[in-house]
Amino acid sequence: MVSFRLLAVLLIAVLPVNCLFASGMSSGEAFALHNYGIKSQASFENVLAASEISKEDNSSTSDAGKKELKRRRSRAFLRSIVVPGWGQIAEDKRSLGYTFLTAEALLIVGIIGLRTHAAWLEEDYKTLADQHAGIDGNFDHQFYVDIGNWMTRIDYNEQRLRDRYYDAVYTDPNFDWSWDSDGNRRKFRDLRIASDNSRQISILLVGGIVLNHFISAIEAGRGIEAKADKAATLNIDYNSKQQMMLNLSYYPFKERKR
Repeated sequence: MVSFRLLAVLLIAVLPVNCLFASGMSSGEAFALHNYGIKSQASFENVLAASEISKEDNSSTSDAGKKELKRRRSRAFLRSIVVPGWGQIAEDKRSLGYTFLTAEALLIVGIIGLRTHAAWLEEDYKTLADQHAGIDGNFDHQFYVDIGNWMTRIDYNEQRLRDRYYDAVYTDPNFDWSWDSDGNRRKFRDLRIASDNSRQISILLVGGIVLNHFISAIEAGRGIEAKADKAATLNIDYNSKQQMMLNLSYYPFKERKR
């Protein structure tokens, strides 16, 4: 009696699956239909079709997201190459954007300050040369270097002739000079060197401005993370009766804040 009941149970459990195999379904499909409550092969095919649609939607969303990401990165790059920090501020990374913007402002102020200081020093050393070496007028930079190293034009020319630098000799009387003291000559030279140094540092700051633009632009372009308009998910759940439930949902995909 027990054996007969056991045989009946086995037949009831196996027969539906065998029928499904006979209909041409794979073992996985048959297992899903039998065990998870999907009532027919047509229902199962509908589930698979919905899954394929979800995949296509996800692929379309992914392509659109990539195009949007590329546009945002290009826009941020161009903004920051024009004004450092603009691209970051537009993407709501205000702290980083204001850092680049502040650095730009400081560099510009530094250049203006150094150039102004260099001009003041130049005016001072030219006034000193006029008062204590008899130099009146504006000359090229090399002339001011030479008069800061030699007491008179005669001393300078004699040394150049001994070194056979004939083209460097000053023969024009308008280039004559004679310092009244070595102390004033040294003071003149120090002012001239300080003026030159200020101008050279300002040139370095110009390079800093160019570098700040490029660093800001590169960071703005590469620092943007992926952001799609919508994303799709496909979830398969089971109810209390162990029936398969298909859940297809869309939701905004938000950009992660830094």
